[in-house]
Amino acid sequence: MKKKLKAFDPLTTKVPAGALLVERAASVGEGFSQEAPLVYTFGHLTPASNPTLYNILVSRMASTIQEKMARNRKVAASGVVINTCGWVKDEGYKSLTHVAQAFEVDVIIVLDQERLYNELVRDIPFIKVVFLPKSGGVSGQCVS
Repeated sequence: MKKKLKAFDPLTTKVPAGALLVERAASVGEGFSQEAPLVYTFGHLTPASNPTLYNILVSRMASTIQEKMARNRKVAASGVVINTCGWVKDEGYKSLTHVAQAFEVDVIIVLDQERLYNELVRDIPFIKVVFLPKSGGVSGQCVS
């Protein structure tokens, strides 16, 4: 049985550890430029499979991105947007706070999860945490 390899798209593929520098608006036909994406092979389907390795990769990615920001003022001025997975309980919560600390984030936006918002406000008071309710008509993502 042959396996078909798909081209990697760091913005649509569910990769636990990947980053892409976005310098301008995406083309409708071509999407974002994929010149030199930063991707670490995790080897598992979810961070819960190996949280220690996941946190190591997050720390390495944060370090690499901070080095790039130190070399390029334009990149440093733009900042970083981090989209984490929905794993927010127990070890997932610890991983989420690790991401915030590794990347030295200034602001965390919590989408429609009041419990998570309250825990973050309590546990990391040095980071601004903003609660953003879900817009009307929005439903959860279906997993099939």
